[in-house]
Amino acid sequence: GEEKMDEEESLHSLPPPPAITSPLSTKTPAIASTSSPSSSTPLSYLQHMKYVKSIVRYDYETFRILQLAVPFTVSAMVETIGELVILALIAQYLGTDAMIAYTMTDVAVGVTSEFMKGWVEAISSLGSMAFGAGNYELVGQYVQMSMIGYVLCQIPMGLIFGATIDKIILL
Repeated sequence: GEEKMDEEESLHSLPPPPAITSPLSTKTPAIASTSSPSSSTPLSYLQHMKYVKSIVRYDYETFRILQLAVPFTVSAMVETIGELVILALIAQYLGTDAMIAYTMTDVAVGVTSEFMKGWVEAISSLGSMAFGAGNYELVGQYVQMSMIGYVLCQIPMGLIFGATIDKIILL
């Protein structure tokens, strides 16, 4: 108990880590000094590690985040690899013109779907919180607003897509 308290107090009394500057910057990075203003010695490696350890702790919340982050990351990687395999197959068996047409169409469709993804993310976050709070009326309101917003944003995107897709395919 008392040792842990002393450790926590010593971690909170540590000065901040050195400022990080851009590699393109010509200035030398400023290095934080120890807690004494008159001291000009930089922080030691051990002090930096204690500071980092005070911020990054593997606890139950970190475990919960990893439970979500790891499957999402794996899913994104599998999706990207699948898209690359499809692109390679099209290029190999149909030629580069077909690959370019596929890529241009995929980009056009991807831009519209990514633009619309904002509505999906919003309802996912807000709807989950309202549902968890037991406010089902608010969940319904969020779903209705998201559907209306999605449709209203999809109309101009559909018009743009319809006006340009034939030119994209003819490339």
